[in-house]
Amino acid sequence: KAIVVERYGRTPPNIGKGFVTGFGLESGAIATSVSADTHHLTSIGTNDEDMASTLNRVMELQGGIVVMEKSLVLAELNLPIGGFVSLEKFEEVAHDLGELHAAAKKLGCGLSSPLMALCFLGNPSLPELKLSDKGLMHMSTRIIPLETD
Repeated sequence: KAIVVERYGRTPPNIGKGFVTGFGLESGAIATSVSADTHHLTSIGTNDEDMASTLNRVMELQGGIVVMEKSLVLAELNLPIGGFVSLEKFEEVAHDLGELHAAAKKLGCGLSSPLMALCFLGNPSLPELKLSDKGLMHMSTRIIPLETD
């Protein structure tokens, strides 16, 4: 599963829902406030509880990247400046990114750079299918509904 949550003050926020392949997660969830161009909150996961927990933790951090399993934090990177900039030194950020990649691998992710893939998943201005806070999008066809009323 994948979701993108608008984070700029709409009440209730727009929440785009969809599915993603290629990450290979077997359990848990990953969430980030880093999303190219939009910087909405994005989460992928195998279950709603872990996805909600990762998003809640990202919000507690006031921005960042979080990997969780069974609602327990496996790794995280705090990015409190705009949701995509750290206050830590380069070496600490690099260490935390290594821990995040290792945690994603523990969940079954086989991508060499799962965080970059996640960061671009929610950018609807790029070609091909993407997920926005309004739903599944394709640049040539616009919004593709996954739900019916």
